[in-house]
Amino acid sequence: MATMTVTGPLNTLRDYHTAELLSNGNVIAIAGSGSSGYLASCEIFNGATWSYTTGSLTNARNQHCSVVLNDDRVLVVGGQNGSAMSSCELFNGTSWSPAASLNTARYRHTLVKLQNGKVLAIGGATTIASCEIYDPVANTWTYTTGSLNTGRNRHSSVLLNNGKVLTVGGSTGGAGITSCELYDPVANSWSTTGGMSVGRLLPTLTLLNNGNVLVTGGALTTVCQIFTGSGWTSANSMSTGRSESMASILNNGYVVVMGGQTGASTITNTCELFDGTNWTSTSSLTSAKFRFTLTKLLDGTVLSTGGWSTTGGTFSPTCEIYAYAPPPTILNLAETTVFSDDARIPKIISISGSLKLGEWFSSNTGHDGIWGNRNT
Repeated sequence: MATMTVTGPLNTLRDYHTAELLSNGNVIAIAGSGSSGYLASCEIFNGATWSYTTGSLTNARNQHCSVVLNDDRVLVVGGQNGSAMSSCELFNGTSWSPAASLNTARYRHTLVKLQNGKVLAIGGATTIASCEIYDPVANTWTYTTGSLNTGRNRHSSVLLNNGKVLTVGGSTGGAGITSCELYDPVANSWSTTGGMSVGRLLPTLTLLNNGNVLVTGGALTTVCQIFTGSGWTSANSMSTGRSESMASILNNGYVVVMGGQTGASTITNTCELFDGTNWTSTSSLTSAKFRFTLTKLLDGTVLSTGGWSTTGGTFSPTCEIYAYAPPPTILNLAETTVFSDDARIPKIISISGSLKLGEWFSSNTGHDGIWGNRNT
């Protein structure tokens, strides 16, 4: 019940870029690397085609971070163009302008918008421990009171429902590490929390609907774990170990993981779906790729953009939209009963699974419909 549909290609093929969903439902792809080197160009996807923004970034870059602010502006932070950058820029929906620069130049860092609308920049290459907070009203960066206990780059971070920020894995100069830390915005400081069972570089980190966090990949491993707020529990393993893959939560709470590296020189187009307990294969990307972006659209579908592909060993030429609809719940029905208005209403004997209001179902007698409505 899943589809992967090719959509309009980027005008400039790219990887190591970022992509953000705008409030009007469009998607902006920002900078990255292309055939000409570091990119300053940015493009907007309107649901069908890509077009360049009016004006480009002042400073070309890749391995930067970006985030949508509460006022709908897009903040681009750091990156590298031969060396680490402190430059930051703002997109107002029409054009780009400079923002206050970081106190510490950084790339391979992470960026998280806090519940108060401020933005936290975390770590970065080579092994930066310092972190900074951007105030979009004052247009200033300020160091957090405490730094990471372990400086790191190529880690992953996510905002938790309690307002804290979880940062996991990364590198201190070599292989992936297991250490994890929590940022408390009230104390404005970091503390260590339970470590993962496997060291990971650039794992996927997905906040689940129940507030827990799923970590996958990052070490060519199939091992997956769930962070419950204070420590990690084991989850069922994926079929394919992968690194530099991408993940997105779907509207029904499932998580889709796409692509990535499966070895030193091998890339996959396979995708897997996590339903909260088990993994299953799902529709594949058109071509194997990594270093791409995934953006969940307003309608719940997921857009993959750019990346590096095995097709000719070059930048991926395709953008694709993934759509998933779970199979309908099966109802076991008896013969229908005729009411005075002559509506034929099936009598339910049993339900295989569970139904929510508004969910589609099918039955053994050929009755289909939406749960909660009268179906004939």
